[in-house]
Amino acid sequence: MQFNPNRLYHIYNRGNRGIPIFYQEKNYDYFLQKVKRHICGLADILAYCLMPNHFHFLVHVKEANPSPLNSNIGIMLRSYTRAINIQEGQTGSLFQSSTKAKEVEEPLVCFNYIHLNPLRAGLVKDLKHWKYSSFNHHCGLIRNDLINDKLVRELVGIDMDNYGNEIFKYLTYWDFYHGKFNT
Repeated sequence: MQFNPNRLYHIYNRGNRGIPIFYQEKNYDYFLQKVKRHICGLADILAYCLMPNHFHFLVHVKEANPSPLNSNIGIMLRSYTRAINIQEGQTGSLFQSSTKAKEVEEPLVCFNYIHLNPLRAGLVKDLKHWKYSSFNHHCGLIRNDLINDKLVRELVGIDMDNYGNEIFKYLTYWDFYHGKFNT
């Protein structure tokens, strides 16, 4: 992965062979702690969604030297893998071999795509019930210090007062954009 400063990227990966990457609720929290430690100094998080067998992040790479971001993502995933392997008594790769990072040209589309994942996967009937994403933060229901609200308003342009309803306009575009932002 190569990152350029002042650009938006959709970063995602999934469990090796489709296996889960989160086995317990505490695993989601632990993963977000790792994100905060390894990514937030180099990129601002605009949106995320952690699914049972994959994850998505929409990030804005900061100006100062983005090159360590690639390395930090690798360190984060290897460290998380070690912890899960110990917890589950397993060995080997937890994630697919290469994490994807695609530069984003349509921030709102990617932003909505990330948040709609739990609904489209049938994990919830109401996005507010999936607590492992930034959706509830963007709806003003909770506060999440991982998210840079200023950049979300500036680069994505959502109306946080109405986002909980506005997102559903994008369901009709899901199939088209799913191919573009596939997991």
